[in-house]
Amino acid sequence: MAKHAVNGSDKFEIILVKGAETIVLDFKTHYQALREFDKGIASVHKLLLGDKVKKSYFIDYEWEIDFSGAMDKPEGLLINQLKNKELVGYEIYLKPHTDVWWRIIQVQIIEDQRKLGTHTGINPYNKDYVIKFENVQAITSYNWEDPDDVHCQAIRDWC
Repeated sequence: MAKHAVNGSDKFEIILVKGAETIVLDFKTHYQALREFDKGIASVHKLLLGDKVKKSYFIDYEWEIDFSGAMDKPEGLLINQLKNKELVGYEIYLKPHTDVWWRIIQVQIIEDQRKLGTHTGINPYNKDYVIKFENVQAITSYNWEDPDDVHCQAIRDWC
């Protein structure tokens, strides 16, 4: 069946690596919780007569996992494990959507103050939590992928 979204639409996965140890954090939340942002980094010079000259350098990517509506305990424990593993030197790799399995980006957590709320009642859960990541290595081209590109899938041996 043909996919209708670039970069995939399935759940995301986080892979932690330190030496020979690899830990896969398998989140159950689907694409609604993950948002991707890109920003081209460039310098723009305004010339004396008002013309502008732009020199592009690279692209910064950010990903946001948004549990502001709800975060179940298992996902909260995965986030806790992720943050603690980064503290002790694990590299973090994000697979934004598992249906585009070859798209894996090394990321780091963007440090920020975060709110962890609790919804009380018959079925309590956590809410209000948002965590963001940024690419570690320079990205020099936009890497939107076609999930239906079988040729592309076949030649990707780095994941």
